[in-house]
Order: sequence, then structure tokens, then C-alpha cells
Amino acid sequence: MIDCAPSVTEIIVPAPEPSLADAAVSLLLSPLQPLREQFSAVTAIGLGSDDPEEIDGSVVRRIIGQAGNAGQDLGYLVAGKDTGRRVIFLHGSPGNAEEWGRFLLDLPEGRQHFAVDRPGFGQSGEEAVPDLRMQAKGIAPLLSPPDGARVVIAGYSYGGPLALQVAVDFPDRVEGLVLVASAADPELGSGPINLLEAAVAA
Repeated sequence: MIDCAPSVTEIIVPAPEPSLADAAVSLLLSPLQPLREQFSAVTAIGLGSDDPEEIDGSVVRRIIGQAGNAGQDLGYLVAGKDTGRRVIFLHGSPGNAEEWGRFLLDLPEGRQHFAVDRPGFGQSGEEAVPDLRMQAKGIAPLLSPPDGARVVIAGYSYGGPLALQVAVDFPDRVEGLVLVASAADPELGSGPINLLEAAVAA
């Protein structure tokens, strides 16, 4: 059986240079950022836009293609060179890739950052994918950098259990995990196995 790379649509989005007024507003509002994040977490208001042009800074690409997961597309933002150390960011529920936009700007040398629309969110298909194993399978195409190096995955909220599931299902492709405000208890909806123990054992 021939293994063909998925077809993709690539959109290059050169972000606008921030103006002096934008910088001033950002400086004035920065002390309110923790309150804004708490408000967004509780109300789901202001969690981000599906329009990548709202991300400031470096050139960011969105690539959408068939991920081989029940016909679902895989949408994500990426910045950095293909030769860089790959870090994949997973959002919570609800959410989308744009929530991680700031981590795709001003990358450290030698890094490549991906912010993924989890399967069933954003540009990664319209149909919900509640099963963590299917979500892990959906983002698997991003786990194989050209140099064959293993990746680091950062998961926020419900992106954390997904990061653990990816580590359990693809232990040879994951080098490290960063879990932010996430759960790993199977009794709390993280799956039928203790993901934290399984990830550590892997």
C-alpha cells in the first residue's frame, strides 16, 4: 500500500507591524490580563478568533489538510523552520489554535511551534470528536518532524489529557509534556486508563 502525504492548502499570513498606539494600549491593559483570562475561562467570551490575521508579529502559516482521522481536516498554525525543535500546543474546550498565538511569535532560535485546532474544533472538522484516542490519532501527522526528532507537547485544560493520550499512544514520538491547568484523573473524563501513570511508564 502506497503511503501518500496528505494534500494541504497553505495560506501565508504576514501579520501587520504593531503601531505605536497598539503598543500603548497593550501596555495599559497588561495589568488586566489575568482578569481577562479568568473571565474568558468562565464565560468562553474572547477565547479567540478563527481569523489568523488577528495574530500580531512574525509570519504565521495555517495549513489545512486531510489528517486521516475519519475524514476530518487538521487545521493548525505554525511558525519557525522545519529544522527547529518541534513544540505542539493543544487548547482546551472550547477553544482553538489562536489561543496559543503569542507562543508562535518571536521564537527562540532553533524552535518550530505548532498550535493545533483539536479535532472537532476550529478548522479541524465540523463534527465533534469526543474520544481522546481519536483526537490523538488526528494530530499524529504532526508528530514526525523531518529530522525524526521527538516532540514536546504543551496542553492547556482539556488539551492536557489529550497531550497525555498522545504520549501513551505514541511514546516513541514524544520527548516531553507541559501540562497547564489540566486533569489526568480517569474518573473526571480523561479516559478509561490512568493517563498520567501510563505516560510516566512510557
